[in-house]
Amino acid sequence: MRFRLPALLLVLLTAACAGREAAQPRQALLDQLPGQINGFVALPAEASPAPPSGMLARAYRAGGSNGPLIRVTVQPRPAVQGLSDSPDSLDVRAVLTAEATAMFGFAGNLPQIRAERGSDFSIGRRGGQPLLRCVDIRLLGQDSVLRNLTCATGLQGQVVRVQMVTGHRPDQLELVQRVVAEFGGKAIESLMGLPAEPAAAPPAQPPEEQELPPELLRRLPRA
Repeated sequence: MRFRLPALLLVLLTAACAGREAAQPRQALLDQLPGQINGFVALPAEASPAPPSGMLARAYRAGGSNGPLIRVTVQPRPAVQGLSDSPDSLDVRAVLTAEATAMFGFAGNLPQIRAERGSDFSIGRRGGQPLLRCVDIRLLGQDSVLRNLTCATGLQGQVVRVQMVTGHRPDQLELVQRVVAEFGGKAIESLMGLPAEPAAAPPAQPPEEQELPPELLRRLPRA
């Protein structure tokens, strides 16, 4: 006796298989990341914040359960094929622009919060091409800064992001940027299979995260 599956069920099964196949290259890319980078330790999947829809992520935390968090995400393959292994493609720039736009839109609905965009910056090896391009968005309150540092590049046909969203004191702007830059550089070196460069100085230690209003964090956009 032959059993025939309903056409709708066949479509759903096919879509599920295709989704798993599409996720495999992205998961393989994340699996190349080390378990620890500059004092940030990779969290198990069940303890990690859920990534934005359609993305795969690996989260790293420093300094215990309340320490700052950095997340490495891999986005779905862009609609335009042929993404180069570079942070300078239009797809990568679009990701960074969308992140900045979302943060400014979010800030516009908050009383007594001023948003500003710091200088964009790149992360690279000494004497080499940039590995990541980054945006620096700051939501400024009276005594603290809510900071979104998001970096991105194209790698193996995927868009890879390194992001830190954290609260810190206004006098820690440069320190927090250095923490993200050093982490991001090592993460992308690992994904590209590059030997680690000798460090000119010990890695920057992330500052203790400032407590922010829970309502603010709940409403924070995750582009």
